[in-house]
Amino acid sequence: MNDQSALAAALMYKRRDHKPTYVLWAAALVGLQAMVFALSALLHVTERDSATAATLGLGVVGAALIAAGLLRGNRVAYVMAAAYALVGAVLAAVFDHRPSVAAIAVLILLGTTGSREYFFRR
Repeated sequence: MNDQSALAAALMYKRRDHKPTYVLWAAALVGLQAMVFALSALLHVTERDSATAATLGLGVVGAALIAAGLLRGNRVAYVMAAAYALVGAVLAAVFDHRPSVAAIAVLILLGTTGSREYFFRR
């Protein structure tokens, strides 16, 4: 047997599947976008604009799946989130003539070395 106590062994245990903080923040921002889509869909339902509400409903499902995939460490969700944020940043810059701060933040958070290594470590 080892002379080490169970408490010391538990304190020295290092999780191999540790999520970087940047990934958690990116998933939170994508989840927040899903909530914005949901509230916008509710607003359009009350205005009897069902086509826009249905489209926003699909956005809710897509953003929620991407956020859940980021939390699980899914590579496809990483690529989808990066593409989604890149398209959002470009569309906001072209049509709104201003940068999309949330989309740029998601791109920066997912572009860090720790985030890329977390998703592509296998």
